[in-house]
Amino acid sequence: MFDLPNLVGRDVVGSGTGAGLPGSTTTNFTDGMTFGTNSFTLTQNEVPANQAPTITITAPVYSVPELGTLQLLGTGISVSDPGGGGSSETLTITPSHGSFTVKASDGVSITAGSNGAIQVSGSIAQLNDWLSQTNLASNELGYVNTDHQPGTETLTFSLNDNGNTGFPALSATASVTVDIAPCYCPGTLIRTARGQKRVERLKIGDKVMTKSGAAVPVKWIGRRSYSGRFVLGRKDILPVCIKAGALDDNVPQRDLWISPHHAMYFKDETQGGVLIEARHLVNGVSIVQAERADKVEYVHVELDSHDVIVAEGALSETFLDDDSRGMFHNAHEYDGLYPDDVRQPARYCAPRRDDGYEVEAVRRRLAQRAGLAGAADAPRISELRGNIDHVGQTSIAGWAQNTDHPEAPVCLDIYAGSILIGRTLANRYREDLEHAGFGSGCHGFEFIPPRGLAFAAWSVEVRRSLDGSELGFAAIFETKRVMAH
Repeated sequence: MFDLPNLVGRDVVGSGTGAGLPGSTTTNFTDGMTFGTNSFTLTQNEVPANQAPTITITAPVYSVPELGTLQLLGTGISVSDPGGGGSSETLTITPSHGSFTVKASDGVSITAGSNGAIQVSGSIAQLNDWLSQTNLASNELGYVNTDHQPGTETLTFSLNDNGNTGFPALSATASVTVDIAPCYCPGTLIRTARGQKRVERLKIGDKVMTKSGAAVPVKWIGRRSYSGRFVLGRKDILPVCIKAGALDDNVPQRDLWISPHHAMYFKDETQGGVLIEARHLVNGVSIVQAERADKVEYVHVELDSHDVIVAEGALSETFLDDDSRGMFHNAHEYDGLYPDDVRQPARYCAPRRDDGYEVEAVRRRLAQRAGLAGAADAPRISELRGNIDHVGQTSIAGWAQNTDHPEAPVCLDIYAGSILIGRTLANRYREDLEHAGFGSGCHGFEFIPPRGLAFAAWSVEVRRSLDGSELGFAAIFETKRVMAH
């Protein structure tokens, strides 16, 4: 008695006589079928054991900026099948998130699968020819990332031989990890004299367009990167995303990721224009700061002098060495390029504002644009909490925080006797606030009244600029204020 392996569901033909397989007849073979004690010779349909296909991925980790496209053809991905021959096999590629842009030349067919997957069919030779292509005019396999946050995605490759190279049909699976790196991060488009160009592809000498319309050559490009573990909780490093249309209609044109200390340029009626760092613009809706990142990369563009260039259609500053060149991993290159360069005092092309009326005016406009400041002319503003801790002729101090957006700086109007005497921003660090559980603790303020201004402590009011909400006095100070009054 003997078993015939690998023949389930196949017709077999044998010679001789015996139970279950008469001589020269065809029998549909089923699993476990036996044929008594006689011996038989198969004359056709003897099927060899199948061998599984394989997928080879040379670089299992890729990187792409948010909303960017990763080209996968020509990056070392290949397939093989020992018995493949010229039969058609199917390569299925499935993203954990995002989509694909695909094109194929003759011999390879592409169909859409479920969950964003694509199915690419062809012989092993045809599939490998397509995967190795670098001419993107007629062939393309682009992974399009649609995330608005840094992180990782997975692309899963599955090759099925469709049973054409043996029985039963077999498949192979492999995957790649795609790091979503925040972008004046790689992928950011900079306006140059020759059109838009990715910031990471800029070279020294390339001419970029400034706010004034001049084409100015790039003097140096600084680069720095950090691992996710290093930047965990680091709001001084984690990137800020200015969402498309946050600043004005179609400005920026796409989400713009920049470092928190990178300043944007805003027109101002009194100053002509001011520079405001991205960290001061965060409102939690249209401008947000990343909470995590697997990897952070920044690219900074330096011209002969500090200036404003166009990034994703928005006005943004260039790099200025204010004792900060050393933070770049390639800082040593500058000394090699410009050994005789004499360092000059830092001179900004426009006033740089960390607080004050100009900052709050911009924040208010952006909040209104994002729908934070009103709907149908009715305010939708979070609760204000905080206190006035001290009032004197030389300073007025305390703290303030918006409950819905606790890390957003709060602009405050200072009144004395119902007269506006100035504005300040609640964004100073106070250790007592952090220990008390008020977020980062960067919610303190101190206002220096104009010299020579006389006012009574009891007449001082501190109001939120956005809606006029008034801060109360700390309990101890309130007692002293009432007694003085």
